[in-house]
Amino acid sequence: MKDVIKLIRERNELTDFLSVPAPDVLHKNAFWHDENDLPIDCNIYHPKYGFPGFETSTSDEKDFTNKDGKKVKKVDWLQTHLKRLAENEQDFETIYQRELASKKLSDTPEIRTVFSKKLINHIQELIELHEKNSNYKDGIDIKVLALANRFIDYIKPLPSQQTETKSEQEQPEPFVIDVKPLPDQLSKPFSEYLLHEKRERLADKIKAEFKTEKGKGIRLLIEALQLNEPQLLNIENRQRTAVFEAMKTYFDRDIGTYNSVFTSYKFDMTNNKPDFEAIKGKVDFILTSIDK
Repeated sequence: MKDVIKLIRERNELTDFLSVPAPDVLHKNAFWHDENDLPIDCNIYHPKYGFPGFETSTSDEKDFTNKDGKKVKKVDWLQTHLKRLAENEQDFETIYQRELASKKLSDTPEIRTVFSKKLINHIQELIELHEKNSNYKDGIDIKVLALANRFIDYIKPLPSQQTETKSEQEQPEPFVIDVKPLPDQLSKPFSEYLLHEKRERLADKIKAEFKTEKGKGIRLLIEALQLNEPQLLNIENRQRTAVFEAMKTYFDRDIGTYNSVFTSYKFDMTNNKPDFEAIKGKVDFILTSIDK
């Protein structure tokens, strides 16, 4: 018996690893309780059969009794702590952050590079364990194996680990005619451009979460803030330079050049959806933490 339990557990470890929290499910009229709201053995039958001690009306407003004549009532059941398989890049990022937090590691480029390699090795071990305890006809889950390979591709490397390629670095920056911001715009801190009732706290969270992004990463962050519902950032005409300078000052690090953020990189949702969704996932996490 122990061997069977071990086989089932090892076969399902890969599925458990690739699962994320799912919403709670409310089951209406799931159980019967007595008048003291305690579970009771009701022996309830369908009203149309008219068994002794049972109210034959189908109206929920009528009293129901069990066969012993005790009044009973229907109660709902909220099913919690549910899980589902990951479906997209945002779910992959949730899994990655979960594993990173479980090791109590700081979120730095150096840590991510080493940790991603170790995590890939762990996933490959889980794949081997799943295949070892199942076969083509019995128990093997092709869907889960394919999902595991997608997750490995996702973290080789993560968008936040990506750096500018050599060809990108060697390309000369295009000549840009930039409309200079008004003097009052240059004096505004980054938080004042955010459209949120707790904008100072939101700005602090953004700075803490996005520690390494530059160029393309900063542009994706800006787009995620602008496309959020409700909108968190609105860059009006003549504000691009002001917003860039405000972010550069507030982040107090190299976030890339103005051209690398707004000019040389062209945002396209179709081609950049995986990277955008990873950034959007972080923004959603920040908003959730602020609202708590």
